[in-house]
Amino acid sequence: MQSPPNIPPETVEESEQVNLLLEMLGDSVNRAEALRVYRKHKGNMERAADAILSGDRGEDYNWEETPASAPPGYSQAIQQQIRPQPLKPSNTVIDLTGSDDELQRAMALSLETETQFGPSNRTPDVNWAMVPTNQLGDNTGISNEEKSYNDAIQASLEDLVSTNESDFLPIEAAVREGGRPVAFRSNDPTLAYAALFIQALFFVPQVRERVASIQLPIPSDDPRDSAMRNLMELFVNLDLAQLSAIMDSEILPSLMAQSQPDYSPVGDATADFLKSVSDTIEDYLKLQSNDEPPRLFNFTHGHIELHRRIPKQSKRAPSDSHIVLIEFGGETTPYTDLISCLSGTLSKWTDTGSSHDVIIEPSDVFCFHVRRAVNQEGKFSPEPFSFPKYIYLDQFLLENLELANETRLGERKLLDGISELTRMKEGLTQHNNRDIMKDLQDTLYYYENVAQAEDNLERTELLKKTKTKLRDVIANISRKIEAIDYKIEKLQAEVMNVYNIPELQQHRYDLRAVLIHTGLPGRKHKYSYVHDNQGVWWKIVDYTVTEVSEETVFSDTAGLHLGAGPYMLIYSRHVEIEDLTMPQWPRKMTEMVEKHNKTFLDQLPPEVAAKVQLSTIESPPPSSSSAAPSPPQRAKSD
Repeated sequence: MQSPPNIPPETVEESEQVNLLLEMLGDSVNRAEALRVYRKHKGNMERAADAILSGDRGEDYNWEETPASAPPGYSQAIQQQIRPQPLKPSNTVIDLTGSDDELQRAMALSLETETQFGPSNRTPDVNWAMVPTNQLGDNTGISNEEKSYNDAIQASLEDLVSTNESDFLPIEAAVREGGRPVAFRSNDPTLAYAALFIQALFFVPQVRERVASIQLPIPSDDPRDSAMRNLMELFVNLDLAQLSAIMDSEILPSLMAQSQPDYSPVGDATADFLKSVSDTIEDYLKLQSNDEPPRLFNFTHGHIELHRRIPKQSKRAPSDSHIVLIEFGGETTPYTDLISCLSGTLSKWTDTGSSHDVIIEPSDVFCFHVRRAVNQEGKFSPEPFSFPKYIYLDQFLLENLELANETRLGERKLLDGISELTRMKEGLTQHNNRDIMKDLQDTLYYYENVAQAEDNLERTELLKKTKTKLRDVIANISRKIEAIDYKIEKLQAEVMNVYNIPELQQHRYDLRAVLIHTGLPGRKHKYSYVHDNQGVWWKIVDYTVTEVSEETVFSDTAGLHLGAGPYMLIYSRHVEIEDLTMPQWPRKMTEMVEKHNKTFLDQLPPEVAAKVQLSTIESPPPSSSSAAPSPPQRAKSD
């Protein structure tokens, strides 16, 4: 920014501070006057604003006697001398009358425990609490933000201490009610993550259908056959059992689930377990199909580089994957929503071209391993991660690369516009981690309700003018903020619809399950949300299953302060709700579950059994399972 003629050049810091003064005070002062007053008061923003609103334009200030030679951070040093307590709550009132006595009195009032500037019934805010500094806690070396962070951790730890890890259920709670899902619980706490994942897979219609279609050799001593049989029997029980919870000591170990110690990354353990389970299922599907079966978990992807100056494509050999890693909130991926993270991770743009990781052959199921990244300060992103109810993966397919790139360019322009408007808004509302609008509102309240004229006509007039100017400043900033918010909202609506074109909406995937970790140890600090065939969302915590609203699923911020939260999202191809049915399970398995249900219900007290409505188990027709299936021909393992 160029200084006015005959004025010593502005420093970078001066330019920022003068820009802020101009934004606050509007057209009532020009740049030369604002800079003059700012230097006159030696970089003290509060006194400069006070003087300008009182009519001072710095005419008596001599540029040559006081050149712009203040070292970096000078104005901050001055402000620190005025306010030597950095942790004092944000209750400082700007003295716009130029009276040091008035400022000191306002400060003294604000520090009285029983006194607060503003109506007593307003919502408490830790950043504006009118209390002495020592009420923030014993550790005066931390900021309000850090205190809030520590409070959240303390609350979570208290929740951990109060968690009941009992392995026993009262008999009334052991009965499944209506369509409530059956909980699946491992006797080994270190396998709680694996139990959650397997249960989540049961709510993926494509997984249920494929598992039910597998024909197992009878009898068989192969451990892989035992693992597959265990999985199928579990699914049958999750569908038909009258128990509210199934305790396991064999199924998960047979599927090669590895122990997950406390505080180790639960997302990494789940991703490894997913590969083991998906390979087991797909191995059987390939074994029993003459043709290449539809891909269930494993999709093929490749890498393409497009060069603007060279009319050719660079391709990398395609490979298969069973999971997509999503890192968010870091330096390379600052986004905090699933679609933006996918776009930012899979497509990179440079001055000479672009590179793209594309899906060549999609699978029926897509699992996203979500990992919260660390920022420059070595802390986790404080923002929650958001994800949609369904997504279209067309923009990431190789066949749509050209159209998707054109659409992304338009999206990038819109996002750049939103970023610029957001920076403008922050410039109007934030300074040195202070909320300018709150400062101004508190100052106005002070002059309207606390400052006294003391029968001084001159001071009465000055207070009146000051209040008028403050109202004008607040109104001016509010109008600008409102205009910026309107533009941002309009651009965001365009971003939401940028891919709303038929060519990019052929491959819809619906959210089936969300796995979440609070960041603390213990099986009850890992839980899931699952979506059933009737469109109902259920929350499963250990062996407790409760119905929840859709809003709860998409607004859960658990683990936010501990670098945790959602760690696995499971999507699968869209199926119309009228087509969402349970598969036909093997007849011998359904008969076994029916027998176990009867035995269980016979053992219940009469008053409990009377409340149970035992549903009829529908077995497949005899023709489909009357004969034992032929053992599949399996290639010998290495």
